[in-house]
Amino acid sequence: MSAPRLTIGYSTLGDRVHNIEFPTAQDDTEILVVIQGECSSLPLSASMRRDIRFLPLDSLGVARSRNAVISSAKGNYIAFADDDARPLSRGQSEALAFLDANADVAVLAGRSVDLTGHPRKRYAKGARKLNRWNSAKFGTIEIIARKAPLLSRKLTFDERFGAGATNYLGDEYIFLTDAMKLGLRCLFRPVDLAEHDAESSGTNFGTPADASVRSAIFDRVFGRAAPVARFAFVLRNPRKLGGLGFACRFITGRRADA
Repeated sequence: MSAPRLTIGYSTLGDRVHNIEFPTAQDDTEILVVIQGECSSLPLSASMRRDIRFLPLDSLGVARSRNAVISSAKGNYIAFADDDARPLSRGQSEALAFLDANADVAVLAGRSVDLTGHPRKRYAKGARKLNRWNSAKFGTIEIIARKAPLLSRKLTFDERFGAGATNYLGDEYIFLTDAMKLGLRCLFRPVDLAEHDAESSGTNFGTPADASVRSAIFDRVFGRAAPVARFAFVLRNPRKLGGLGFACRFITGRRADA
């Protein structure tokens, strides 16, 4: 195929690659599947498609697989995908049209919906600029990025965070805030980019380990201002951390180093 407009980059484990529900082939889209861990076989129908590439990765950790997508993608834009989520082509097309018309936007966040089409989280009703306070909710399947500025700014996912790392959350939040720190314009638009029925690990609260990891995420995002930011988060979301004890652990928690 000619150089694609979009790369849909899946992150999966070898024993989960058969779970992927691949989208219909599009002339301007390539599908890149990064596989971590032993894989005994590939989906036969997918392996015969010219628009699908499989990339084995001799490591573990979702952030590493996202970085492999960034470095190996052939498309001008990158949409991140998981083996338990289904990209929505209509929403992706709308997002790409917006990015084509707004060259100053490097990263666009959208929504994910459940199997009934309802938004999985509380999102803003209209478009807004992202900042460190309003971008923590977005999962990677809700992000489309322009590849060129990622490469020119050497922007990658922090491999100390995310599934497979000791700090098993926060890779996408850190990615977005790192993009902002590098001067990249990041926006949210209420466009449906993916369908996902399962509950995300990022929506789970209420364990000591979870509080400690979330504390480490705030350290990474806010630096020296992290204690103040954590306290402000608790004031805005007094019940979200699962109780006073967990909230205190979050505010003063020991950093969970990878």
